[in-house]
Amino acid sequence: MPLRKVAALLDIDVSILSKKERGERPLSKDVVTKLAKIYKHDEDELTVLYLNQKIVNEVGEVDLALRAIQVAEEQIKYLRQPSVNKELLLKKYSLFYKRQKSKKSMGTWLICHRK
Repeated sequence: MPLRKVAALLDIDVSILSKKERGERPLSKDVVTKLAKIYKHDEDELTVLYLNQKIVNEVGEVDLALRAIQVAEEQIKYLRQPSVNKELLLKKYSLFYKRQKSKKSMGTWLICHRK
């Protein structure tokens, strides 16, 4: 399919789409979702690839990247539990952080305060 047609379906300028294609401009989740529909590709698979690239671009060269990703994984698992009230959790974290006056990460706090 010509780039101009894809750009029209995405409702973006052809030059912007061309830059996204070459990696000169970042993709957005919205564009990834639309591309999956346009090309009849599995949306979940493209979303995983999109998120993977965002993570690698952001922290791929940082020394503690793998450790940070492991902490983030634990935090995501915890927050995805149906019993977790996210607003209450964030309020508790804010109070804890203010009391401690330290720079503990939320991931460290969540690991220390599991049920």
